[in-house]
Amino acid sequence: MEGLGHGALNEGRLEWLLERLTERPQAPAYLFAHHPLQPIGLPHFEQWNTENWRQIMRAIVGAGNVRHVFHGHVHVDVGGTWSGIPFSASRGIAHQIIPHLARRDADFVEDAPAFDIALIDDDSVLVHRFEVNERHVVEVSAAGPIPKDVQ
Repeated sequence: MEGLGHGALNEGRLEWLLERLTERPQAPAYLFAHHPLQPIGLPHFEQWNTENWRQIMRAIVGAGNVRHVFHGHVHVDVGGTWSGIPFSASRGIAHQIIPHLARRDADFVEDAPAFDIALIDDDSVLVHRFEVNERHVVEVSAAGPIPKDVQ
């Protein structure tokens, strides 16, 4: 919404999303959103929670096939579950925010940018976080063979 920093998923868009999720109810679904779809436990972000987050999350839980929600916007590394649905976000590549659990203000800092790579298969969701900074290799381990059944 113009002039506001919170996310929104209005009735039409939420209905569209739920229709897509119910087209193949047995197929696992993964949601990617800019704004978090649920609170992340930091007072600074409460005013920017997605407007109708409770309605959205209850609907997503009700769909029954969402396995993970990925989001951004908050400039902190965070992960957790909401009614059994895992979510995660990376601090991103711009400025970062030092998370305060009991303060509404935020310290904006220049820290190592980071990005996530998600490895998703029928059995798991693995999220690897990579910091973008200078690293100095101090040793390389023995490689060893990769088992034939591992790709």
